Amino acid sequence: FVDEVCMDSSGFIWVGTSGSGLCRYDGYGFLPFSTNTPVGLKNNFIRYLAEDSWHRLWIASEGGVDVLDFDTYTTTDLGGTALEPYLNTLCSFLTVDAVGCVWLKSGVTLLRVSFGKEGDIASVDAFEDERLFPQTVVFKDVEGDGSVWIGLAGQIRKIVPSAEGLREVPVLEGFSY
Repeated sequence: FVDEVCMDSSGFIWVGTSGSGLCRYDGYGFLPFSTNTPVGLKNNFIRYLAEDSWHRLWIASEGGVDVLDFDTYTTTDLGGTALEPYLNTLCSFLTVDAVGCVWLKSGVTLLRVSFGKEGDIASVDAFEDERLFPQTVVFKDVEGDGSVWIGLAGQIRKIVPSAEGLREVPVLEGFSY
């Protein structure tokens, strides 16, 4: 089963599967990545894929998050950061916003990862809320401003980065679905 398909900045097609890992298609053939290949992934049940501004593929799976460097085709070690507690747990959604930050959801936590000039992790901000519990929560940078719109408890909300961290604001007062 195919759960995710994306095209990277070089034009390669990436296919995330439910049980067979990840494949890169270059127009001629497939290059597989799984728990059993030399570049081992954490899990073969791939849910979401997103390329960051430093040409790395963020891979969300049932086993956590892998980051594949396109220059070396090796996974990048993100340990030692505030992201570390979330790297080996189910990542149920992942996206990149318009300003290049990676957003991911793990359990009841929404994380925003920002980067320094060399692509190193500059900060990890967390928004924790029990309304994030369903695994089907999705979010998107609708306005292209580095914040994300998300459905929470029947309301469309916006999660906005600020000096104090991530904060929730209503998109339209009184609107619910």
